[in-house]
Amino acid sequence: MKLKYVSILSLSLMLMAGCGQKETTNEESLKNIIAVPAAKSTISIEDEFAGEVKASSQAGVVSKVPGKVSKVFVDTGNYVKKGDVLFQLDSSDAAAQLNQAKAGVEAARLNLERVKGSGYSQSLIQAETAAEQARLAYDNARTNYDKYKSLFDAGGVSKSELDNLETRMLTAKEQYESAVDNLELLKEGLGPDSIEAARAQLNQALAAQKLIETQIRNMTVTAPISGIVSERNINEGEGVSTAAPAVVISDIDSLAAEFQIPEHLINKLKPEMKLTVTVEALNNRELEGQIEIVNPVADKRTRKYRVKVNLSDKNNQLKPGMFAKISVETEIREEVLTVPNEAVVSEKGLQYVYTARKGVVAKNPVSIGLTNHKMSEVTEGLAVGDMVILEGQSFLAEGEKVNVVSR
Repeated sequence: MKLKYVSILSLSLMLMAGCGQKETTNEESLKNIIAVPAAKSTISIEDEFAGEVKASSQAGVVSKVPGKVSKVFVDTGNYVKKGDVLFQLDSSDAAAQLNQAKAGVEAARLNLERVKGSGYSQSLIQAETAAEQARLAYDNARTNYDKYKSLFDAGGVSKSELDNLETRMLTAKEQYESAVDNLELLKEGLGPDSIEAARAQLNQALAAQKLIETQIRNMTVTAPISGIVSERNINEGEGVSTAAPAVVISDIDSLAAEFQIPEHLINKLKPEMKLTVTVEALNNRELEGQIEIVNPVADKRTRKYRVKVNLSDKNNQLKPGMFAKISVETEIREEVLTVPNEAVVSEKGLQYVYTARKGVVAKNPVSIGLTNHKMSEVTEGLAVGDMVILEGQSFLAEGEKVNVVSR
């Protein structure tokens, strides 16, 4: 009897031990899954546009008068201040013209004084001398114009250079005609009219002198802004025209990114809006930019609109010419139900989100709205607070029990 009692007791203990081991094994066999609750948030989608970093302020320096470069004082990369001399044109011909103009002024002044006096014959001599000088000046100006007209027809000089010489010729012609008129008035014995003609001749001579002085001043070309010389398109001894920039100055203390947008975005971007600008050359560093200009007129070639974004770079590593990517929010929705992108599974053209409700897997067909690189908007199929599974969905079956681990 004692032996039988011991056997029954041993069997009972073995059964109890077996049951306990089975429960432990079932609990340990549940898969651990990572899940997060679906929640409402703001979602936006962005488009990226390619742009280029440029100096916010740039000036192309064009000579006001044509001529030959006698001295260049700057080179590419030099820093210049506003008013610094950039280059000098040869002013020897202009200096000779100025001396001639001054002589004409003096002759006209003497002529006026003598006409106003009693010596009519002396006035006549002076008028004849002035007329002859004016004729020589006109012949010289006309000869230069004809020479440059031939060069212009052959494509050797610019239209602006020819126009400048034509202006000189017409001015000399007017001075010559005025001198002839004055001489004729004196010959006709019109004393008072002769005085007025002499005075007009003096005024014209003074105007011609002033014009040449202005041209000489313009032969010393200075910087209109402070900045770095980014282009130098001239060398000593070369001719410079009034059509193309001889020097380009860039203010690199203030930089901007420029890009173009299609017409459907033109009304979504406004000045002072902030954008994110990524610069590849700086290890894809992200900079904050602020829109300065949205050009309301489309480029005729691309049919797109230019946008200028001012940039701030406290490290002074940003340089003009660097490639930039500009991110633009094209659509935004607030307080919508969203889930991480890894929670959405596509099967046969349909989208699903796996959830864990009370530790049991459920496969939920969903409708997806906006999607960006981080999250997706769910318009149907989920509710706020549903625990959505983020990974390993292909190894799960609907109705399977799992162990939920929050991320």
